[in-house]
Amino acid sequence: MYPSYGFGFGSNWLLLVGLPLIIALWAQFRVSSAFKKWGAVRATSNVTGAEAAREILTAAQIHDVDVVETNDYLGDHYDPASKRLCLSSKVYNEPSVASLGIAAHETGHAIQHAKAYAPLQWRMTIVPITSIASRMLPFVIFGGFIFHMTGLITLGIYCYMILLAFQLITLPV
Repeated sequence: MYPSYGFGFGSNWLLLVGLPLIIALWAQFRVSSAFKKWGAVRATSNVTGAEAAREILTAAQIHDVDVVETNDYLGDHYDPASKRLCLSSKVYNEPSVASLGIAAHETGHAIQHAKAYAPLQWRMTIVPITSIASRMLPFVIFGGFIFHMTGLITLGIYCYMILLAFQLITLPV
């Protein structure tokens, strides 16, 4: 039939699952390394990420966004539904170069939301679909390869396509 490495994990599995997994792990390592490096460099302004975010929001005349602290390591994000800018504890409290960069980046999303930036609106529209696709993907792909069910593999490819579209739409966001 097809050459495989056991349990149906052949070259297709390595290409469809292994390669994206390696790329994702590499990207996460790069982000963590950069945060660790620049998190140790104190900002000469001595301004924390939370203070910088509030200053940027004020300068953009945005007064209805709350800046809050979250305990998630590198879990910084802007939530357009609740108009909350969530900064991890280190970013929120520390005056490092990394904190300022991350806070400014996330504040940029709040500004995009306030200005009704079209790609952000598109992103918000497809978030529910991508959430479902990302939860289904591991089970669909593994199930398809383990049980040799091409229908599941095809569904997995469609899930990947949805997630790819999401990533492409969010590039300018």
